[in-house]
Amino acid sequence: MGMTSEMAKFAGTIHKMREHIDMLVETNTSPTIVNDMRDLVDEILDTLEEALFFNSDVQDDMGITAAVTERMDLACPHCSSRVYDNRIRKADDAQETYSPKSPDFMCSHDADCKGMIQGKLRKLRASWYLKDLDGKPKQLPEQWLI
Repeated sequence: MGMTSEMAKFAGTIHKMREHIDMLVETNTSPTIVNDMRDLVDEILDTLEEALFFNSDVQDDMGITAAVTERMDLACPHCSSRVYDNRIRKADDAQETYSPKSPDFMCSHDADCKGMIQGKLRKLRASWYLKDLDGKPKQLPEQWLI
């Protein structure tokens, strides 16, 4: 079994918590409170990593840090909508709607993004792959820094 999307969401929440802690620093919140919050977030992350490391049911070839690397901050270069990072879900055999042929990244805006392409039956939302069908790396938007 591969990495679950629930774990990826959990890791994304931890990332957001860290961002909020950084915002507290900017509002002159007590350093003691900020440090205590950082320690709690680190403890949560350590617990998640231990669970992934010691539970072979959820550990996969992507490694322990796979759950904490899902990008939640990507924006479509065509319409500025959020871009879904599907890499972890693609690797999870339990995710029936994802396969190795699914895009690694997909625009969340499926109505009229300028990056949409015509599929066999309908327009398909903008999407990006890390590799093409021959296994060669593809170009991702430069601002993503992946």
